[in-house]
Amino acid sequence: TAEKIAEHLKNLGMEVQTGVAKTGVVGILKGSNPGKVVALRADIDALPVTERNDLPYKSKVTTEFLGTETGVMHACGHDTHIAILMGAAEVLSKHKDKINGTIKFIFQPAEEGAPPGEEGGAALMIKEGVLENPDVDAIFGL
Repeated sequence: TAEKIAEHLKNLGMEVQTGVAKTGVVGILKGSNPGKVVALRADIDALPVTERNDLPYKSKVTTEFLGTETGVMHACGHDTHIAILMGAAEVLSKHKDKINGTIKFIFQPAEEGAPPGEEGGAALMIKEGVLENPDVDAIFGL
């Protein structure tokens, strides 16, 4: 998922950071004029849930979770959050000549919580500097 997000943002001409808080992605869209920095955030974590359907796009990914092999899928609407933020990035990138300031698109992993004993999610992204360089003045999340 992170690779697809990063590729999409790069194709839109953005500076892209990957591996933030392990699998997070940040895209930076610089407007044509100086101004504030606004961040838009969506959660991208997949959950240890086996998708039980026969649709062609169902998740086939598996992982070990708490010692058991299990399926992984974007449950709880996270796939929708990803699509919404990627769509916003696409629309706004087409109008960057009209944007004053910078927009940071933050795709956050582990919104549901990191595995036991691990750091993750928003806390780890902040610890790793997601709200810096450039410093974020306001943030809005899905």
